[in-house]
Amino acid sequence: MMFWGAVMAVALIAMTAFSQWFLLGALSNYLQVGCLMIFVAGFEFSWGPIVWLYLAEVCTDKGISYAILANWTMSLLIGYLTPYFLNFWLMNYTFLFFGGFCFLATLFTIFIMKETKGKTELECLELYSDLPNEDNVSYYDDNDDFLNAN
Repeated sequence: MMFWGAVMAVALIAMTAFSQWFLLGALSNYLQVGCLMIFVAGFEFSWGPIVWLYLAEVCTDKGISYAILANWTMSLLIGYLTPYFLNFWLMNYTFLFFGGFCFLATLFTIFIMKETKGKTELECLELYSDLPNEDNVSYYDDNDDFLNAN
């Protein structure tokens, strides 16, 4: 996710460059489409599907429901505001704006998210828990089945 998040940020910044700073005639249009395709590929290899897998590994059911609410709320806002950004407010700098958020998402991935590769389900749930490891064991019975934790 770190690599593809950075690729997405660079692709969006390059879209701004080819639409605003380096005007190369018709070539600029083709370069913008190429940058858009790179952005979409980066999204589909990282933040698109992997977020759902990561949430399932590290969150409880309640945490997943909050994350889904936040995800769909932001998707609604982006879908609603992007036409206004492109047509009235930021014009071609809209891509730079979203590229900045991709850069921040990459920093979030580097410094906040924790690796879950090779960890058991219990270890994954303990990654972001406020409780010490010994206290988290009370969430599980002998078969490591998730119990209702209040």
